[in-house]
Amino acid sequence: MITLYPSLLIGIAILFLVTLFVLNKIFYQPFLTKMDERQKSFNDGESQIQSNDDEIKRLKQEANTLLRKAKITASEHMAEVVAKSNQETQKALDTRKAEIEQEIASFEQELKTQAEELKNALLGQAPLFKEGLKIKLAS
Repeated sequence: MITLYPSLLIGIAILFLVTLFVLNKIFYQPFLTKMDERQKSFNDGESQIQSNDDEIKRLKQEANTLLRKAKITASEHMAEVVAKSNQETQKALDTRKAEIEQEIASFEQELKTQAEELKNALLGQAPLFKEGLKIKLAS
């Protein structure tokens, strides 16, 4: 038969409660504190990652906006340069066309002068041709 000693039973119960109290203070409380800190650190890191993702998206949108504006500005500038170049080219063509027309007019005037001189020279030699022709016909 088993004999129960109430004083021993109370002593073991007190020893068990003291052991639980000591273990709670030494191991479980610091362990739970560290686990809470770790979880908080993970949550902070996750929120920081989300914040960084949002910042990256915002910066990408800003970069895309700037790129679109730069393309628009570049195309406007290119259009201005092309228009200016076309104007300068047209001006140069008009100038060269005027020069060529002036050269043609001068050349035509020179041809008219030469034609007139040739006509006068031929008319001046017409009596010689007539006499030469008469001599040929007579012989």
